[in-house]
Amino acid sequence: MTPEQLEKMQAGKRSAAELRARDAEIAREAAAAELKARLEPVAAMPPIAHEGVSPAAAIVDPDDSGNGRDDIPESADDFERFLAAQDDDIRELLSDVELRVIFEAETKRAQEERKAQARKTAAARAQRHAKATAGLLPAEAVAAAALRDRLSQKVKWTVNMPEAGNSGMLTDAGVRINGRLLVHGTEVIGTLAEYDSYRSIEWNAHQGELDFQGRGKLSKLRQTATGFLNMKGASL
Repeated sequence: MTPEQLEKMQAGKRSAAELRARDAEIAREAAAAELKARLEPVAAMPPIAHEGVSPAAAIVDPDDSGNGRDDIPESADDFERFLAAQDDDIRELLSDVELRVIFEAETKRAQEERKAQARKTAAARAQRHAKATAGLLPAEAVAAAALRDRLSQKVKWTVNMPEAGNSGMLTDAGVRINGRLLVHGTEVIGTLAEYDSYRSIEWNAHQGELDFQGRGKLSKLRQTATGFLNMKGASL
C-alpha cells in the first residue's frame, strides 16, 4: 500500500469516527431534550368562555371497576387506592402482601414500558435531527415532524359539559376522545391534538344548548334577521 493510499484510508477512518461522534452527541442532546420535556410541568389550558354558566358538578374519581368511591382519603398513596378499588372476592382470596407483589410488579412493568417508549421516541427524533442537519430531509418533512411534535405535547384541562336547561342535569356525562371517556368536572391530561378536538366538542355542546334555549349566537342572528324582515314588511 502506497503512502497516499494509507493516508486516504486513515482520513476515511477519521471521518467515520467524527460522524459517529457527531451522531452520538445529537442523540445525547435529543435524549436530554426529551427528558427535560417530560420533567417540565404540563401546560394548563385556560377554561373556554361560554355565554351561559355551567353547573359545578360534584364528581367522584372512579375506581378501576368504573364505580365511584367516596371512602378513599385524599392522603392515600397509590397502593392504598389500588387496594380500595378491589372487590370483596379479590380481597378474600388474595392477601395484602400478594396484592402488594402484583401491584409493584405491574408498576415496574409500566415504568419499563414507558422508558422503552421514551428511548424509541428519543432515537427517532435524534435520527430525524441528524438527517435534517445533513440535508437528507426536505424542509416540508421537517416542518411536518415539528407539527407532530407540537401536537403531541402534554396539556391538561378540566372537562366542562353544559346543563340541560334548568333541569340540574348535564346534557352528557362527558366527552369521548379516541375511545377515552373524559368525565365532566375532572382534570385530564392529554395531547394538544386531543385538547383541540375536545375544545371543539365542548364549544359546540354549550352553543347547541344555548341555541336550544334561544340564548345562543345562532338564535340571536335569527331574531335579528326576523326583526329586520318584519320591519321591512311593515314599511311596505
